[in-house]
Amino acid sequence: MDKRQLITIILTLILGAVTAQADVIKGRVLDADTGEPLEGAEVVFIEKDTRWGDVLQTTIRTDSVGRFQRACEMEMSKLTITASYFGYHSQTVQRMGNNDRDTVTIDDFRLKMDEHLLSEVTVEGRARRFYMRGDTVVFNPSAFKTQDGARLLELIEQLPGVSINNGKLLWNGEPLKLMMNGQQAFSEALLTNLLPVEAVKDIKAYDKKSDFEQQTGVADGKEEHVLDVTIKPGFMDKIYGDAELKGLTSKNYAAHLRAMRLSETDPLMLYGRVADDPTKIDAMTINGSSTNGSSTPIRQQMGAVGYSHLWKPAFKVDRPNNWSISGGASHTDERRDSWENRQTFLSGTMATESDKTSSNYQHDMKIPVDIGSFFNLSTNTKLDIDANITFNRGRTMTENKQQTYELATPDAVTNSSDYHSIATEEGFSTNVKARLGSLLGKTEFGASVSLTYDNMKRDGESTGIYQYFQSGTTQTDRQHYHAPTHRLTADASLQARHAFGKNLSAMASWQTTYNNNFRDEQRHRADTLDTANSLRRDDDSWRNTLCLEANLTQGKFSAKPMLDLTHWHEQSDYRRGSLDTLARRDLLLVTPKLDLTYRLQKQTRLNSYISYTSDRPDLIDCIGYRDDTNPLYVTMGNPDLKTSHTLSASVGLSSMLTHANQVLNFSVDYSKNYNPIGTILHYNSQTGAYRAQNQNVRGGERWGASLSYERDLGGGFHASNSLSESYGQAYGIMTLVDDATDITYNRQRSSDFSDQLRLQYRNGPLFLFLMQNFAWHRYTNSDPTQPRQNIYNYRTSFTFSYKLKSWEFQFIPDFFLDRGYMSDAMNTNRFVCNARVSYKFLKNKASLILYAKDLFNRDTRYHSDVTATTRTEGGSSFLHHYVSLTFNYKFDAKKK
Repeated sequence: MDKRQLITIILTLILGAVTAQADVIKGRVLDADTGEPLEGAEVVFIEKDTRWGDVLQTTIRTDSVGRFQRACEMEMSKLTITASYFGYHSQTVQRMGNNDRDTVTIDDFRLKMDEHLLSEVTVEGRARRFYMRGDTVVFNPSAFKTQDGARLLELIEQLPGVSINNGKLLWNGEPLKLMMNGQQAFSEALLTNLLPVEAVKDIKAYDKKSDFEQQTGVADGKEEHVLDVTIKPGFMDKIYGDAELKGLTSKNYAAHLRAMRLSETDPLMLYGRVADDPTKIDAMTINGSSTNGSSTPIRQQMGAVGYSHLWKPAFKVDRPNNWSISGGASHTDERRDSWENRQTFLSGTMATESDKTSSNYQHDMKIPVDIGSFFNLSTNTKLDIDANITFNRGRTMTENKQQTYELATPDAVTNSSDYHSIATEEGFSTNVKARLGSLLGKTEFGASVSLTYDNMKRDGESTGIYQYFQSGTTQTDRQHYHAPTHRLTADASLQARHAFGKNLSAMASWQTTYNNNFRDEQRHRADTLDTANSLRRDDDSWRNTLCLEANLTQGKFSAKPMLDLTHWHEQSDYRRGSLDTLARRDLLLVTPKLDLTYRLQKQTRLNSYISYTSDRPDLIDCIGYRDDTNPLYVTMGNPDLKTSHTLSASVGLSSMLTHANQVLNFSVDYSKNYNPIGTILHYNSQTGAYRAQNQNVRGGERWGASLSYERDLGGGFHASNSLSESYGQAYGIMTLVDDATDITYNRQRSSDFSDQLRLQYRNGPLFLFLMQNFAWHRYTNSDPTQPRQNIYNYRTSFTFSYKLKSWEFQFIPDFFLDRGYMSDAMNTNRFVCNARVSYKFLKNKASLILYAKDLFNRDTRYHSDVTATTRTEGGSSFLHHYVSLTFNYKFDAKKK
């Protein structure tokens, strides 16, 4: 081979290698405004051969950091590359494919958001509800269908992954913190109910790192789920509020006035309410509120005012300094009527049944004052101080009527009772607490102290008439008592957390708590001192807890082991009748727990935990006392009570996918009880009275699983479904009759299945919503005399809503089917119909709402509870079957 041929071969190999490695195109797709990578963006390659005209089209997707890469398949070609992402304008570039170099890096595709597309909510349901910016989920308010003048709460209720349970915000089932413009919201309730949706630029959901993690870069497992509301410019430092007046054909009413000044420096809150409806405001401060929803009307007059001042120190901080003060007064009156049927299982024979009706009247007056403050002492040192003082006055009137019989002979009543009582209380409760936190290098220090003192005066009187039919006797029992009480709690704690490198942190804390409860109850029967039931108790407890915790993060995996060592020293100076004892107890409780988390993707997590907890019985229950203030239900202490324990474990998966706005949650749970505390009953067949005593029983276990999934179906449809199943067994001691002493256990196996299906459709002014709930509860018992029970509950509900200019019409029919109860009144089919018509005027600031609830008077309120020893069913009064007319006027601030 000559030198020329060798050179030719070498050149051919080199050119061939270059050809094989060349024409690799790579680049990135980014958000033009934020520079954040757009994961899953579509990149279309159109490759046209410059010699033969052949065309090849290929589509690929960007990775988690917005990158893409593709090797061309033609030696010489003209490339057309188009990058697109839903909600953004697409971008196209053209270039020639050649063999000049191995890899071609093209300029970044910087896509601009398509505001028209994001705001268009009626075009075939295609509007994206949210998109990703790194690990942050950004919700677009204009992609959700809300009414003109809608408040923030109406928007939050529609956010994928966000739910509201008992007034608390949840993110994929976990607690969610509400923030405003990156700062903690001063009042979630006021902000969500008064802020108009038009003032919201966007809402971000993300995990906020703790101060420790931000300082050290080491994860400590203390991150918070945050919903951060960004307010549009021009909507701050404005007054938002509303006034409302409502009247009902049932002669109930409600009226309120609430307002807030939305400000980052001087927010102000004002609230007033006069009502006789099922809503009760327990507390209202500028930093939060507490609402108790009831089914019966509560007559309430209350008012509250709050002010806060915020300022930023000279150095950079995440949270501004602030102090706040709130005060108010509340007066409530509530009446509730109820009934209850309880079957108590007897060993080897039929059960007994007690049927009871109750009427309860509750009067309360509270005058609270709350003071709060937060200070940045330095960039890494923070101080919280909070205080509260409340004056309480209450009065309770109760009337109970009851009769007891054996199921085998329901016509032969064993006893009956007619009981009336009045109880009053008055006094003050105070609380002061302070928390200091500091970061020094890679170590976080914390200290806290708190002091709580309650001083109450309690008095009461009662009259009970008891008939014993087998002996033909009647007993009239008149009692009254005077019982001053006070409670003092002092608490202090120290905490230190240190970072060992970037992946490991450890925390140690110590907490000591002293508690004193004093009660001096002088009880009289028929104006004679009842020495057997008069008592004086002075309880002291001292708890010391050492908590050790570590947080290990390795890539996508994190582990959080925890160990609590708690020592209890308790004593009770207890005097009751002839019983005069000084009881003492020392306990050491060990509580281990392990949390594991694995991040499969940005918004996909695998979570699991296992824990072992202990529950000590009340020291008083371990004293051999006897309380027969109710002659039909006598209670006794048990010196042999032991501590009970619970082993719990769970594994779960939660995920959010931007494609079709999918949200998935799955979990499996397990728990096992050791020495649980139950109640053993002794039944007197002659008087029908019971004697109750707590006792440790055999432990049980329970398995559970749940699955929920929601997604957009396209065309305006959105669906979600939640499934859950739990199965387990528990043990109870069968009721002993007369002088029987042999204990017989009943093993109860139970299973609970539920399915909740939701399907909704939106198309412009039309909204349709279908809901179906099905629940199946199954109970089997080892005792052959106790029946197997299957309880079925089915509900289907349909909502039709149509908006026509300023009018909105709603029709909501519900169908209920309940089977398997021992009471015939609860085994019913019910058709409940509600309707609503609203009209908005004065530029949507004012509205009139006509609402009809339970048009055919078919709604009911029942409850049921089945254990290994008892079966209870009951119901209570509630407000329904009425028509209401509501006028509401909103104080809306407009953009400057």
